[in-house]
Amino acid sequence: MEWIDFRCQMLGDYIKEMTAYVRLLNKEVATDINIGTLSGGNKAWQKSQRLSLLLPHTDVYIVEGNNGGRYTEDGRVIFVRLLCR
Repeated sequence: MEWIDFRCQMLGDYIKEMTAYVRLLNKEVATDINIGTLSGGNKAWQKSQRLSLLLPHTDVYIVEGNNGGRYTEDGRVIFVRLLCR
């Protein structure tokens, strides 16, 4: 468990550091992360992802997979489950 916690904390600290640096360069830039799919698997064990350590530091996160997207007549993609803070 401590190894999993360490890995998750390291990734969370990295995301926090990178977004702080980006915002230092330009406060109007939005940051995002792509966390793959929301499959219900143990993401802390599999990919060092603990959302409570990642999401507070980003403006948007992207989830791949069947997330309800549809195309409009003019070719835009609309995702109905895009989650932003």
